[in-house]
Amino acid sequence: MNQSIFILCRKVGPQALTLCQLFQELGLNVKIVPDEWNDEKSLTREIRIADDLLLGYEFMNAGIAKPKPYTAWERAIYYILQNLSEDQQVWLIEDDVAVQKDSFLSLQSLTLAYGADFATRDIMPQQLSSDWYWWNRVNFHHTQPHNSFNPLCYCSYKHLLALKHYREKHGSLGFLEIFMPSIAVDENLTIFDWSSNPETSACFGEYSHRPEVTIAQWGICHPVKNAIVFDEISVSSQPLRNRSILALPWLDELKNSLNKSDEYYTWVTNPKVWCDCDNKEFFSSFNQCNADFLATNLRTREDDPAWYHWGTFTPVKQMLGSTTQDSVVGSLYLMRLSRPAAEYLLACDFRVLSQDPQSAKDLIVCTPLANEHTGVIHGQYSGHIEAVIPTLLQNAGFLLEDIGGKSRFTPKNRVGQWYDQDTWSWQSPIRFKPGMIHHPAEQKKVNLSPKRFATHVEDQYRILFFSPIGAYAKPYLSTWLQMCKKSGADAYFVQYDQDDELEGLFQAHDGCESVFTLQRGSKWQLVINHIKPELVAKYDYLCLWDDDLAAMDFDLQRFVKIMAANRLDMAQPAILSPHPLSHQITGVHPLEAPVLTSTGIEMDVVGRLTNFVEIMVPFFSREGWSEFSSYVDPANLSGYGYDYIPLGRKGIIDVMPVIHTRAVQSFKEQSFKEWDDFMTQQGLLKHAHLNLGSLYEKADPLAPSFHEGFLRNYHDS
Repeated sequence: MNQSIFILCRKVGPQALTLCQLFQELGLNVKIVPDEWNDEKSLTREIRIADDLLLGYEFMNAGIAKPKPYTAWERAIYYILQNLSEDQQVWLIEDDVAVQKDSFLSLQSLTLAYGADFATRDIMPQQLSSDWYWWNRVNFHHTQPHNSFNPLCYCSYKHLLALKHYREKHGSLGFLEIFMPSIAVDENLTIFDWSSNPETSACFGEYSHRPEVTIAQWGICHPVKNAIVFDEISVSSQPLRNRSILALPWLDELKNSLNKSDEYYTWVTNPKVWCDCDNKEFFSSFNQCNADFLATNLRTREDDPAWYHWGTFTPVKQMLGSTTQDSVVGSLYLMRLSRPAAEYLLACDFRVLSQDPQSAKDLIVCTPLANEHTGVIHGQYSGHIEAVIPTLLQNAGFLLEDIGGKSRFTPKNRVGQWYDQDTWSWQSPIRFKPGMIHHPAEQKKVNLSPKRFATHVEDQYRILFFSPIGAYAKPYLSTWLQMCKKSGADAYFVQYDQDDELEGLFQAHDGCESVFTLQRGSKWQLVINHIKPELVAKYDYLCLWDDDLAAMDFDLQRFVKIMAANRLDMAQPAILSPHPLSHQITGVHPLEAPVLTSTGIEMDVVGRLTNFVEIMVPFFSREGWSEFSSYVDPANLSGYGYDYIPLGRKGIIDVMPVIHTRAVQSFKEQSFKEWDDFMTQQGLLKHAHLNLGSLYEKADPLAPSFHEGFLRNYHDS
């Protein structure tokens, strides 16, 4: 057989010459194909193809995005197809592919033994890679479109002949990452995907489109731009296998953790995991769970056949007639391992094949340990880490459970409890939801102006809680009184109807300093009649609370402290309701992860700066009320339009919602007339409701944080 290798480069340089010498030593017929050359005499093995010969070979490399139609790829394919012979076998390699000699010999031997017509990495059909950038940007005429990654590839004579016939029929070949695999598939040729076979996968080190390889290591690597690293891989005789990247950095941490503690379970967390709840509550919720391995998004290949990285995955049991349920994939950002499962993983041999942060492609090879569950195992697991780890543990007989999503691995009592598709993903953006775990939650750093956030607030503020009440308030009155007593607030109730039970309920409560009086009138008539300047002067904050609002454990002091810290003149709790909201901005909104200030203080995000506060349950600072009350008009019985009063700084606090228990009652023609009259008299305009920023609260320094550490031991007690 006539085996040739074509080295493709922009200009002939040190890396192309290094590869040339290496492949000559391996007995291959070597050709160097540059894209550009100077006028000096060409090298013996250099192939120069002029542009005017390349009609019909345009834009093979990255389509129409290139500034010129011809590169070394077009010149090499032209030369090969013009000089075909039936015994020909061709390798093509770009000059930023660093090759360790032993790894290439293994790859060459395995490829020829397989009988491949076309061999490369990452071959994917269009239906499983529909979001690939190039599908909608280049033209092709294939019945079964595929794409592949070809910095190094192998073509038999049959494949090359098929390329030639395709070009003759269609006038051009198209983009090489499409036509190379697609023509092979359409012609029913033998295709060998090196990334899906454990033995050929083991011939590669870091190998991806980007980022650049910066550490010398075992195997065939791409892209290697640094000449020193390139020579260390391709020339050095040192045992690079022993210097390869540690496949799973957390394994060392796991080993140290087990050595230092006798706890049965260990949690492994990624720094970008954040829990918007009491973390003690989260960890203790698994006290009665005896699973050996807890993770998120656990599903089988049968559940999710379209997962992008199945093409890289080969489990040991594939050789033994496995089913799609034997292969399990899961997100590993948050895991819990029993001691037996952890010790099993530590006894296995792991090695990295590729790490590519751009595509989240972390490929490893694992030689599993035989134990009483598995017996003797021959072979390896190879592929994406998110499939290798859970499949390895399941096939070893360990019990797997999902932390709390929606899958076959989730116990009924935890379905949807801890995360959903909005809060838990491999990439941003995500939505933040109270009481759930989130990933990825980057902790932003902020440098807040002292006028933006006050780092010091009082321990206790004087609060007046005012509420006009009727019969509808009876289920809630005692709760409000207790809420005021707990917060040290004074309560002021004005009964506007004739219900005889309300005053009895009020008198029976041994609670806060309070006033109860009777007077007919609308809410804002009663506010005008009772909230006098001399009364407000005694307090730091005033709350006007509608009588159809329910709240459990509402802390008035915490609420006004958030107002004070964020320098708010007017604020409201976010609204929960079984009925439609009057204004969508007032509903509970998802929040972001805690931030870190420039002085090292962690701050929780608790709500939103807004240009709108609804008058259903407004809170005011004393100064804010002084300005707001100057607008209050006795002719405006409904208060419509007061939401638009241009008052200082406003906010909605999402972490302390209240429940609006009935539908809005004031949608009346008279109310809308009052609204129009008020806006006209005050020269105000209705405006869009906008979220303008975040509200913050100092995080509890004693509360545990997912960001504090990578591993934690957990005792099931």
